[in-house]
Amino acid sequence: MAEEVAHRLRAGGIAFIEAGTGTGKSLGYLIPLGAHLLDDDPEGRAVVATYTLPLQDQLLRHDVALAEKALGRALPVALAKGWGNYLCLLRLDHLARGQHDWLEGLAEEQPPRPAIDELIRWSEGAGDQGRAHAGTWSELPPGRWETVWALVAAEPDRCPRRRCPLYEACFYHAARRRMLESRLVLANQHLLLADLALRREADSGEAAVLPAFSYLVVDEAHHLEDVAVSHLGVELSSEAVLARLRRLTRGRSRLLGEPARAALAVLERLFYALRRGLERAAPGMATGMARTPGSVQHPARLTPGMAETLCGPALLGEAKEALEEVASQAEQLAQRMAGQEGDGEEGARSHAAADLVAVARWARRAARDLEAVTSAQAEGYVFWMEAASRAPGLVLRAAPLDVGPVLAAELFGAVRAAVLTSATLADGPAGFLPLRRRLGLASAGDAPAGDGPSSSPASPAPAPWAGEAQAEWDEDGALLRAVVGVSGAPPVVRREEALTECVIPSPFDFRSQALVAVPSDFPAPDRPGFVERLAELSLALAVELGGRLLVLFTSHRMMAETWKEMEALPAAGSLRVLVQGGASRTALLDAFREGRGEGMVLMGADSFWEGVDLPGPTLSCVVLARLPFPVPDHPLVRARAERISEQGGDPFWEECVPRAVTRFRQGFGRLIRTRQDRGAVVVADPRLLTRSYRHRFLDLLPRSSLIAGPAHRIVREVVEWTRPSLPSS
Repeated sequence: MAEEVAHRLRAGGIAFIEAGTGTGKSLGYLIPLGAHLLDDDPEGRAVVATYTLPLQDQLLRHDVALAEKALGRALPVALAKGWGNYLCLLRLDHLARGQHDWLEGLAEEQPPRPAIDELIRWSEGAGDQGRAHAGTWSELPPGRWETVWALVAAEPDRCPRRRCPLYEACFYHAARRRMLESRLVLANQHLLLADLALRREADSGEAAVLPAFSYLVVDEAHHLEDVAVSHLGVELSSEAVLARLRRLTRGRSRLLGEPARAALAVLERLFYALRRGLERAAPGMATGMARTPGSVQHPARLTPGMAETLCGPALLGEAKEALEEVASQAEQLAQRMAGQEGDGEEGARSHAAADLVAVARWARRAARDLEAVTSAQAEGYVFWMEAASRAPGLVLRAAPLDVGPVLAAELFGAVRAAVLTSATLADGPAGFLPLRRRLGLASAGDAPAGDGPSSSPASPAPAPWAGEAQAEWDEDGALLRAVVGVSGAPPVVRREEALTECVIPSPFDFRSQALVAVPSDFPAPDRPGFVERLAELSLALAVELGGRLLVLFTSHRMMAETWKEMEALPAAGSLRVLVQGGASRTALLDAFREGRGEGMVLMGADSFWEGVDLPGPTLSCVVLARLPFPVPDHPLVRARAERISEQGGDPFWEECVPRAVTRFRQGFGRLIRTRQDRGAVVVADPRLLTRSYRHRFLDLLPRSSLIAGPAHRIVREVVEWTRPSLPSS
């Protein structure tokens, strides 16, 4: 991997590298990247962008040091975080003086003085600006800081920059100076794309976070398209808009009270009308969607003219005009304050003017976003509404259907070389071509969509595993044993003038370490009785294995139903069940890790499919509740499918299956983390045995052993398989 990265850094262009678990991906790019920056391009700078913050932290605290040891030299490195992660000393000073709410009244009561004093003491002790995390949220002492932090976090629209009297002591600007002095900047993909989106706005150049860079490494790159969609689209929350308008009506200055009250009244009527229209237009569309507190549900697609039909064109026009009036009044007040002279309070006026400019920019953006989503007319975008779980909350969204042109021109086109890597990038026989198309990096000579080996099969196989190599039935004919997945072959490398494609298999022996088990007597996940059978199977496995079980779901609703069914079973009392939502993700993983998984079952969805690292006997079995296909009724999924159909393709095979396979591989990857690990992945979805797409899932696994049979036999085989690795053995 290091050789391929080094070649692409010298030659320029793009490298796609799929590197299996245990490859050492971070060292595979950090060592050649450091050597190139130190030896070949002394003026160059590189950004490494991860998807998860834990990986970003691992790079900073551990992997960069290993790379420096290998290089024999120090590599100047800095950590990049967004504005809101840093304490603003000026806002803290105003909070301590009781001057923070002069324009916007508090949503909550004034924080208790002891909390403010503790924050001041912490800020004074965090003054070593040479530290990567100095003055950031992640270093706060234990406690509930959310309310206070919202009042003191740095914000680009509020920042007076060099005019600030505390500029030299500012944590954010110290971090930015460290980035400008560094050769390597560690960021995350959300910050990378937020930076790109900010630079695209003419008035937001100063708000950009990342310095100029020549080289880019994107780790966990299978997420990049979705991250780009979220940052290049629009999200307008009714709760956020109304909350800020209410704060403006309660501000002590009363400067914006009148226009804010007028806007609040109009926007409340608008969002109420849209919510009622949504409830009429999309009853019951939340099937399969998350239903946890604070989640959104009932996604309904917006088409041109639909919003006006729901609430009336006059009300939409009033809402936009009211927001524009707030912006206009704030701008006029800011100009008047900036023009005042001679009273010896320049600093206070500067801060007040900055607050007013921030409100003006926010109101103008809100009006612009409201117009964009409700008109639903922009070419190449899909528009929809989501009802928040607490009425009358509403979220308006717009998302680009194709982020490739922007990424190709403004991200990859702006660097000399880029490396995209992950354990799950390639798409079977189609290789990296589907991903390259989505990222705008397919060339004119590539096969058109729908051609080649990635097309759907003509018909499903006549019977499960008919003619499958190395497949055999047990003597009683109840249990099928097979070998699935790719072999541990040498890396596959394809080089062109400006493109490298490389697949490096995991060095682990999955055939002797990992068992894939599928209960053949389960109903399909959407059929009656599935949740009950899943709860029984999960509980039986946990009891026999002494806990050490992770169950992954594709919906919060199914997770809650399975948990409820498990609790009703007699054996559940011997286990501790940790469920996503009962505590933070970090707290749940820490509890499972500290208890070494003994007597524990961890249930999760969404983010638990990846980034969970529980090596050794702590985790012996992973249950995948169902194959992770995207929700078909979601407006973005449906719009993508329509576009593929218009282009003559098959949406299921070109869009749904590849995304599900990537997610499936990520879930499988939670089990084997070291050469010593041994365990089983139980896929409770019988479609993995019978549907024509089964090969697309199984062929992309590492070479592994598979069994299929009745659930009671699955439990017995899993226990026998994992027994050698259990602490009691």
